[in-house]
Parts: sequence; structure tokens; C-alpha cells
Amino acid sequence: MMPNRDENRVLTFRGVDKAAVLYGIGKTARALACVNRILAQKPGNKDALLVKAEILSDLDRPRAALKLVEGVLKRNPSDFAALSTKGGVLIQAGEPRRALRIFATLGKRPRVPKEERLYLYWSWIDTLITLNRRRRAKQILEQALKLFPEDDLLLHFKTLASGKARNGKPPTRAKRTRKR
Repeated sequence: MMPNRDENRVLTFRGVDKAAVLYGIGKTARALACVNRILAQKPGNKDALLVKAEILSDLDRPRAALKLVEGVLKRNPSDFAALSTKGGVLIQAGEPRRALRIFATLGKRPRVPKEERLYLYWSWIDTLITLNRRRRAKQILEQALKLFPEDDLLLHFKTLASGKARNGKPPTRAKRTRKR
């Protein structure tokens, strides 16, 4: 059987990047196997632990995911990627208010790589909309759209924040995993 285009793309990646891409295209079992192989060789690999946490969270195992993230944060309590992942896991665990506090704190950091800032905006705005805090979501959206005026997901959130969404579904795109 010939691999599809997404699977061919995966062949060019190695290690954690490969696991993240597999997860992003919906190959969860393969991504988990890949990340477990990495962790068997390097148990403290931060990026592998965070990808595994995202996968476990999606598999409705947010407590196990949170435990992994907390382990990373013990080593570096201010790690941006770990805190951002923790916010996402808290949402899955049914604790969006705790997640919102994390996103708001991260949003105040002055020097955040552009890709990480986009991921933060997605999570922050999505959480605000979920909590029906549309006015604050619109404020954050204004900031986000200044930096990322063409981002499909931000434009979708703009529709949701205004309360004029037609079907409530975001545009089709890969999972929101960060490139590692």
C-alpha cells in the first residue's frame, strides 16, 4: 500500500518532530509509539514529554498529561512551552479558568517567538469564548490580528466572538500542535 501525501511528509522528520507531525495528521497511535521510543532512550526529553502530554490529553487522559507537564515545570517553572501545554491540558481536564490564568500570564511576556505567540492566541481566545467572555476575546483578537491578519483560525474566532458563527466549526486544519 502506498503511503498518502501526509505520511510521505512524515518520512522526512526525525524524533520529536516526527511524533508531533504524526499527531498533527491524526496518527495518534504511531505518534505515541514514536514519543515512547524517544522517552525510553532519553526519559527527561522535554519536547517528547510535552508532545506525549498533548496526546494523552486528547486521549481523555488529562490527569496523566498534567503529571508529565508538572514534571517538566519542576525543572523549569517558567518554561513557555510547558506552561502553554499545561493550559491546554487544563482545558481538557475541565478547568478552563485555571488555563485562562496561565494564558493571560504568558500573554504578558514581551519576547515570545512568533509561532509560540500564535499558538498562545489560539488557546487564549478559544478559552475566553468557551467561558463566554466575548468582550475580552475581542480585545485579545485585535492584538492577535495585528500580528497575524491572515490566520484562518483567528478569523474564525472573530466570527465566534461576535456571536455570528454559522455552524460553530473552525476551518479545517491540522491539530494545533506546535512545531518542535
